[in-house]
Amino acid sequence: MLHEFLPLTVGDELVADLLKNGPKLCRFEGRPFIPVEFSDGAYRFGHAQVRASYDVNDHLKNVPIFPALVGICPVTAERQINWTLFFEFEGEQRPQPSRRIGPRLVPSLMRLPEALVGHTQRPEFSSLAARDLYRGHSVALPSGESIARALGLDPCTSAELKTIDANWSETPLWLYVLAEAETQQDGECLGEVGGRIVAEVIFELLRQDPTSFMSDPNWRPALAQRDGNFGIADLLRYAGVA
Repeated sequence: MLHEFLPLTVGDELVADLLKNGPKLCRFEGRPFIPVEFSDGAYRFGHAQVRASYDVNDHLKNVPIFPALVGICPVTAERQINWTLFFEFEGEQRPQPSRRIGPRLVPSLMRLPEALVGHTQRPEFSSLAARDLYRGHSVALPSGESIARALGLDPCTSAELKTIDANWSETPLWLYVLAEAETQQDGECLGEVGGRIVAEVIFELLRQDPTSFMSDPNWRPALAQRDGNFGIADLLRYAGVA
């Protein structure tokens, strides 16, 4: 999470800053928790990265996410995942990439199947994008611009976010995070606001957890395979699935 996932998600510079200086805003007093700005806003950036179809293994290719990949059916031998198609393993082919982060979801997520969401009284309720926006509204999330100002940043403009024709004064946090990533990082990783929220919450949860490796500065992974670093590829190898 700290040395592989976060650098890929928020960039090396922000992770290095956290390791050196700690979080700016997210410092728990008392029992740690997951802020709604994270769970119902910024961390939903992954919805934009979902592809419409995936290669599952060397024989099962271009499989649409619905209904084939919903995950409520037995994993037969012919459906077993080739994890080298999803994560980078040394000496293997490059895995299929996720989509870039941006303010668009694949059509499959804009029209979720009734088997997942049930019968909806309004068509937009079958859209994951609409559900994310409604969720943020229901818990009264601050706008992306207001969080940018709280961080001492200049908020992205409506022209940069491509929301100039939108019927709101400031941008819902989830949409701001997606559009910010596109305009600031070309969708390769999160931007200033989204990256700060995601990185600080994960970092602080790890820092506050007495069982976390961060509680023991001398701890090193015994199963590390690459220059003392332990990544998801090492975990999958250890689990015997790759």
